[in-house]
Amino acid sequence: MANCRVITNAAGRFFIHNCLTSHFVIERREQPEHLLMKILLIGSDARTHKLAAECAKSLNTTELACLPGNPGIGHEILACGENIVTKSIEVDDIPSIVRFARSWLPDVTISGPELPYSLGLVDALKQEGFSTIGPTKAAARLEGSKCWSQEFMERFDIPVARGKNFDRDKIETALKYLKKLGWRAAIKADGLCGGKGVEIVKTESSATAEIGRIAQTTESSYQRFVIQKLLAGEEISVHVIMDKYSNFVFPLARDYKKLNSTAEAPNTGGMGAYSCPQLALSDAHHKTIQDIVGNVRRGLRKEGLDFNGVLFIGIMLTAEGPRVLEFNVRFGDPEWQVFSGRVQTDWPRFFWDTAQNQLNNAITEERIGVTRLAHVAVTLAAAGYPKNPRIGDEIRGLSLVEREMPNVKVLHGATREEDGRLYTNGGRVLSVCGWGRTLIEARTYAYKAVEAISFHGMQFHDDIGKQ
Repeated sequence: MANCRVITNAAGRFFIHNCLTSHFVIERREQPEHLLMKILLIGSDARTHKLAAECAKSLNTTELACLPGNPGIGHEILACGENIVTKSIEVDDIPSIVRFARSWLPDVTISGPELPYSLGLVDALKQEGFSTIGPTKAAARLEGSKCWSQEFMERFDIPVARGKNFDRDKIETALKYLKKLGWRAAIKADGLCGGKGVEIVKTESSATAEIGRIAQTTESSYQRFVIQKLLAGEEISVHVIMDKYSNFVFPLARDYKKLNSTAEAPNTGGMGAYSCPQLALSDAHHKTIQDIVGNVRRGLRKEGLDFNGVLFIGIMLTAEGPRVLEFNVRFGDPEWQVFSGRVQTDWPRFFWDTAQNQLNNAITEERIGVTRLAHVAVTLAAAGYPKNPRIGDEIRGLSLVEREMPNVKVLHGATREEDGRLYTNGGRVLSVCGWGRTLIEARTYAYKAVEAISFHGMQFHDDIGKQ
C-alpha cells in the first residue's frame, strides 16, 4: 500500500489513509460484544444535549465530540471519566465537519438537527468511509422538500392528506384550489423552516392573507409550497429507527407547538412534550404505522436512496384512519427528550448497529426495553420568540435545580457561557425534563424546576402533559 498509512481507531477498525488523495477506506473486522467507541454529534440544541447525555452514560463511549455543542454539553462527563470535546464548527459547515472527522476518526456520527442531512452530511462522511446515522441528501428530501415528500407519499400508497403542490408564481391557481377545499387547509413551505413553516387557515380571509404573504416573501423555502386539506383528529408523533432490513418503533410522545395555551398563540419549533405508558397505539394503528414504514422503505429502495436512521412521522388519527402530516429525518425536539428516557438500551451500540444494517441485533429483549415511567419536557424560550428572540439575558436558578431536584434534568439549547455565568443565546433556551411514576408526578417535578429558573422575558407553555 504505497503512499498509504494505517490508523487503528477505538473500535478496532483499520482506517487506510491514502496520502495522495486524502481519502480513507475502512477495513472492517467482526465487532466484539463490548465496543469502545468515539461518538461524533452535530448540533447545539437541547435535543443534541440529550443525545450527548445518553451516550455519556455508556461505558462503550470512550470519547465524545460535539460540533459546535453548547455549555451544557461541554459540562457533561463520560462514564469513563473523560470530558466531552466541543468545537466551534457550525452545523451547516459540512467541509469543516469532514475535516474534523478525518483527524478525530469517529466510529459513528449522528446529527441532532435536520439541516446537516439536507446539506449532504451523510454523503460526505460516507465518501470518507465513516459510519453515520441519517439519510443521504437525496433521501433527506422527505423532510427538506414538502413538495417532493407529498409526491413520494402519493407514489407509494402512503396515507396522506389530500394535497397539491404550487410554484410561488401560481397564486391564482392556489387560491382556486383553496376555494375547492372550503378555505380550510394547511399551507406548508417546501423548504426547511425550523418547524415553523406551516400555516393553518380556516377562513377565506386568512387563506388569502397567507397566500398574499407567500407571494411577497423572498424566503427561498417558499419558492414552492404545498396546500393540504385540513384534517380533524388526534395528532401524535411516531419515531421509528430503521436500516435496510428492519425497524423499531419508539414509545409515543405528544408535543405542543403553540407558544402558550391561548388560542391566538403562534406556532413554534416545539414548547414541550410528554411520554407515558398510557400514550400508546392501538393494535390497528400500530399495524398501519408498520405499513407506512414498510412503504417508505420500499419507496426508498425503488428510488435508490440510502436511509439508516430516524424517521419521525407526524400523524393525525382521523375517523378514516391514520394520515401522515409530515416526515422528518431526525429525532423531534422536544419529543426525543421525553421518550428516550423511557427506553433502556446502550445508545452508542444501538446507533452503531443501525449504521451497520444490524438493527435486528439491537432490538432483542436482552438489548432494549421500555420503562413504565412518565416523562415531561417544558421548553423555556427567550423574550420575543418565535419572531425576534432576545439574547444576552442572564439565566439564574440552574444550580438550585441541579443540587436539589434529582428527578429533573435541564438540557441546554440556545445558551452561552461567559465568566462562569450563563446567558440566553437564541429562541428555545432550555428544555426542563422531569420524570416520575405517573404523568402528574413527572409534570409536578418539571414545573417545580421551571419555577426555580428565571431570565428576563422567559416564556413557557403552562399545561404540558395536563389532562
